[in-house]
Amino acid sequence: MKKWKCDICGYIAHGDAAPEVCVVCGVGGEHFSEYEGNSENEKQWLCLFCGFIYEAPEAPKFCPECQAVREAFVEYERGKTQFKDAGEQWKCKTCQAVVAGEKAPEQCPRCESTSEAFISRSEWLKERAAR
Repeated sequence: MKKWKCDICGYIAHGDAAPEVCVVCGVGGEHFSEYEGNSENEKQWLCLFCGFIYEAPEAPKFCPECQAVREAFVEYERGKTQFKDAGEQWKCKTCQAVVAGEKAPEQCPRCESTSEAFISRSEWLKERAAR
């Protein structure tokens, strides 16, 4: 199976042909290039907020799917339940920082926004599914 990399956002798709539309940024298939990657330098990075998997030597500065900051990524381990095991996550709508916890923090540790600036992972996933 071939790999196809979106020239716009870096998303890696798998298949015999490039996808018609990028599932992350929405550009057409003409913006995909066949991608082989350097398997010894390539890693898979999992966004603990939205579940996006990014393939590159290092985690992206921002998640191409939810815009969470790099610190929301962990190295993906196939067969593990890292996304589920991370529990509830909260993303600051102001600075995109992600914080784990059962409820939104009183204040963002990065930009000091109040708890009203946060969206829970479960709520964000519901909104994404409704799009």
